[in-house]
Amino acid sequence: MKKTPAPSAPSVSLHDIEALWERTTGAPPVGALRTGLRQLFGVADAPEGNASPAALQARPLTLLMADVRELSALASLHPPERASAALQRCLDRITEVVRTYGGDIDHMAGQSLSVVFGLPEARDDDAARAAMCAVALQMALRDLNQEHLQEHVPAVFLGIGIATGTALVGHLGAGPRSAPYTVLGDVVTLAAQLRALSLRGQVLVCEQTYQRCWSNASMAAPMQVWIKGRSESVSVRELVAVPSRQ
Repeated sequence: MKKTPAPSAPSVSLHDIEALWERTTGAPPVGALRTGLRQLFGVADAPEGNASPAALQARPLTLLMADVRELSALASLHPPERASAALQRCLDRITEVVRTYGGDIDHMAGQSLSVVFGLPEARDDDAARAAMCAVALQMALRDLNQEHLQEHVPAVFLGIGIATGTALVGHLGAGPRSAPYTVLGDVVTLAAQLRALSLRGQVLVCEQTYQRCWSNASMAAPMQVWIKGRSESVSVRELVAVPSRQ
């Protein structure tokens, strides 16, 4: 009698586990739990160095934060398998673009992601690469939506905020190769606020980012906006295009 082969187990990624934990607890895995998960999946994204694992150092960097919008519509209109496949295509496109421009995905869970430019070492073009990455991400989602249109899959969009400044950067865990980046500071708060203010398909950048990439990008006129936790308004610009991404 011919035996029927047992069905293969579904593939589960580190991102799946971290996203499930965040949906269940309301916060991403941190500390020893996140370190253990990354060791289990063989992921090591901490910078090498001679500093102790818990040390934090002031580093200049540019931070890109994005939200994938309209995911709820996609999830509610289709069976889980189809929605999951569409979401995975979206995340794959995002990851490919980020890698193309030399960014490091510091955090990706649920509908949000954070990309760092400037680690482990800062570069003069960190802000310019972040700007090019943001425009490329918007165009990649536009192309993906065209593909999804033919499959009657709801469109998804990105709202992006970019901030440049000095942050406290380090890594936590059992060793220098096993712990993730920890990025703290005002630049993180500003990038998150710009992301929240952005409309779908829009990229907002702070003044420091503009000053470092104005010659490589087309920006709208500055707007003065009020950011939570600040006593003065902040100058913000919309990124319209970059030369190679008109």
